[in-house]
Amino acid sequence: MAIVFCLDDDADLIRTSSHGMMSREDLRFFRDRMDTAIRSAGAGASEYLRSAYDNLASFNLDRLRDRVEAMRDRFTKRWDEDRVCRLPSISDFQNAKPSNRRYIMAIPRLRALWQAGRSDGYGDLYHDEEPGAIGRNHTPYREMMNGSYVEENEDEDTFVTYLGVEDDEGEQPLTGARRQDLRVNMRTMEEILNRGTQDPTSVKRKTL
Repeated sequence: MAIVFCLDDDADLIRTSSHGMMSREDLRFFRDRMDTAIRSAGAGASEYLRSAYDNLASFNLDRLRDRVEAMRDRFTKRWDEDRVCRLPSISDFQNAKPSNRRYIMAIPRLRALWQAGRSDGYGDLYHDEEPGAIGRNHTPYREMMNGSYVEENEDEDTFVTYLGVEDDEGEQPLTGARRQDLRVNMRTMEEILNRGTQDPTSVKRKTL
């Protein structure tokens, strides 16, 4: 069986994933040895030795670990069925298939971050069919929120109805169950954005 890696994964990441992750103890050992070597060499230390020392001193093991895990997630999830469904974790959002991406990118708060250049928005994996549109002006948002319950109205039960989301035969693109799944995803997205750590639309787990 052949394993194909994404072309944008650098050599260090692929090598680490293939041959194993360095432990913290090993990294500490190498840093100590390099520190001893650079101090022993003093002014006679070569440019190569100083460069190696600087690179090792600034090496971020946690960041590499995150990137390796992200690459493995992308590989294992690549065979998932492309369908609208609930996404329970940030990794599920980051590796969402096209059907889910279309609605994830319709979540107003996330869409505003993306339009402001603060979120990857899946990069080239997402095609914006309605540039500039957001909220009720955005077709996927209307499809997702049609028939949703308005909690702010305390006097009576109120449900949102958007015109024009049905096809020529009067059918909606999403069943009630799938719309509910997407609204759950919206609430999960709010929780992720409130934490303000990783970008939920970055396959490389960049930070917001």
